[in-house]
Amino acid sequence: MPNRLIDSPSPYLRQHAENPVDWYPWGPEALQKAKDEQKPIFLSIGYSACHWCHVMKRESFEHEETAQIMNECYVNIKVDREERPDLDQMYLKSLMLIAGNAGWPMNMWLTPDLKPYHGATYLPHVAKPGAPSLAQQLLFLADAWKKKRDEVEAAANRVSLVLEQMSNAAAPPLAKGTPWLDEAVRGCELNYDDKNGGFGQAPKFPQPLVLRYLLLRAIDTKDTELFELIDHTAQSMGRGGLYDQLGGGFHRYCVDAGWDIPHFEKMLYDNAQLCSFYAELYAHTKTPFYKWIVDSLVLWLERDMTLENGAFCSSTDAESEQVEGRAFVWTPGQLAEVLDENERQMFSLFYNVTPQGNFLEGSSVLTQRRPISRCAKELGWDFELAVRVLESARDKAFDAREEREQPGRDDKVIAAWNGQMVSALCRAARLTATPDARELAIKAGEFLLSHFAKAAEDGTYPRLWAEGKTYGQALAEDLGALALAFLDLYELTLEDTWFEAAVTLHGALKAQYWDSERKLTAQTGPKTDDILFRPFPFEDNPTPAGNSFMAELCRRLHQLTGDEESRIILNAILDTVSPIATKAPTSFGFLLRTGHLWEQAPSHLILGGTKEDGETFLEALQGRLLPATAIASATTPGLSSNLAEGKKAGRAYLCQDYHCKTPVESAGELEKLLD
Repeated sequence: MPNRLIDSPSPYLRQHAENPVDWYPWGPEALQKAKDEQKPIFLSIGYSACHWCHVMKRESFEHEETAQIMNECYVNIKVDREERPDLDQMYLKSLMLIAGNAGWPMNMWLTPDLKPYHGATYLPHVAKPGAPSLAQQLLFLADAWKKKRDEVEAAANRVSLVLEQMSNAAAPPLAKGTPWLDEAVRGCELNYDDKNGGFGQAPKFPQPLVLRYLLLRAIDTKDTELFELIDHTAQSMGRGGLYDQLGGGFHRYCVDAGWDIPHFEKMLYDNAQLCSFYAELYAHTKTPFYKWIVDSLVLWLERDMTLENGAFCSSTDAESEQVEGRAFVWTPGQLAEVLDENERQMFSLFYNVTPQGNFLEGSSVLTQRRPISRCAKELGWDFELAVRVLESARDKAFDAREEREQPGRDDKVIAAWNGQMVSALCRAARLTATPDARELAIKAGEFLLSHFAKAAEDGTYPRLWAEGKTYGQALAEDLGALALAFLDLYELTLEDTWFEAAVTLHGALKAQYWDSERKLTAQTGPKTDDILFRPFPFEDNPTPAGNSFMAELCRRLHQLTGDEESRIILNAILDTVSPIATKAPTSFGFLLRTGHLWEQAPSHLILGGTKEDGETFLEALQGRLLPATAIASATTPGLSSNLAEGKKAGRAYLCQDYHCKTPVESAGELEKLLD
């Protein structure tokens, strides 16, 4: 008989609906039951694409005897971390305090008033040396709750106190004139892996937010050594196993330092951020490989991640047939079944498919470490033949791969992640002329506008959409990402509707989430009352924090509207976070980029007349990286009067620090002005 999760809109929660565990979703019913019965809470947090979450489900949560212990001793709650990142981040920090490490699945033991007193990540079904089984942990902690409740509650109070102190922690402000952005660059360089590219060692995450900041810094300061770091990293990631060489799209991270062996799940937010990075890198370098990355990523997005309504799914799993990576890897025998001899030779050489393999059971994760010209030389072929044979082999291998059982897909729509992808598609449309990017961005934007940008009667906005309806309360990152996406759509199309929506959401962010005393943006809205305390996170890891979205939104809207409150909020966030960002710069990439742009003299491209008048100039922007330049139609309501006044139809005005150059009357003239 299904449990309460059967009606959940979350695919991850529904995966546990047939468990014998008496699961509850997080909500009033479960939390009240724990208080009424004075039972501890067993909280399990995971997500659909998590391989070890699936393993623990199969091993433990489907086991009758383990479920019986859980049902007798606990109120059991399942949470999809993508639905409630506020809960996830809070208990993730508590797990770090308790166990010294954290990850997913995350299993937490809470008092009825939601204070954590024990936690662990994956727990085996059968005990191993140094690793008790889940059942053993459950029984031990249930016995402690019955016999030593005072000690348990005292421990929970200590953890909760430290959590709250961490939330309120602030660093002394930097001395005026401190070159904090330069210090952040040096911190990133010290963490750089000069052999493999990227930052740190295994497991290796791509960190595109940091790379976007460093790229901008390298361009504006003409730092060639810094650019080499970025280029090396981009090549290593794009040619390694992190990128799905056959199907497109980036996996979440690699388990090795050399970018060869990925953890095979694909997350929408990773691909949005990496799409933006590679599009910007291509615009600067015009390197064809970087355009190929963007084009094939968008093709994957359109093929595998786009719903009929235009919105984008959250993720795809790491495993299929209960084996991680099975859908993606190849053996020589598998290639021989679908390719002729020439195709097999070329494909194996170019993608490094070997008899011994580099993954499980002699299989190979595809990487492209040799250029086609070198492969052709080794085979004794001419270059044109090698290209034709490789293209034929790729097509056949991809078709054969599509016949395999595919990883599961989490098709819930998350506002913040969709907003980031719309922004990335706007960049792909303008910077790389990627086919279909513009249409995908607009269609997704229209869905977001109609479903996520309208407040309910109580003033709240939704975070999620699934099975035909929106649900959940928006976090600051949701409204911030949506507003920035609408601004990007405005600059792409000059449609006033997008600009007006961005301004409206910015107003809601300021009214409901900004705390002028803390000088930070809260993660949750004022009506979220089922959490220990209101969190104010500011790290951009792995997605931008609500504070970073707020700062960038304030920067861009102040530039266009002259809104003084936006300037004050932006400066307050930078003053609060910059001392911390200099100490751990790889956790603040999005905010660092905003800080860099804020230090530049404001730049504007104002297009006189109507939207239609302005559209004639947009082709001059194709392929140009202009991150500091705000683009606007002079007739847009709400535009600062000193930008709008005196701008004649049929003319484009390029202005630096509010001083405009002689207007031009054609896209060709604008191109010359921008050169």
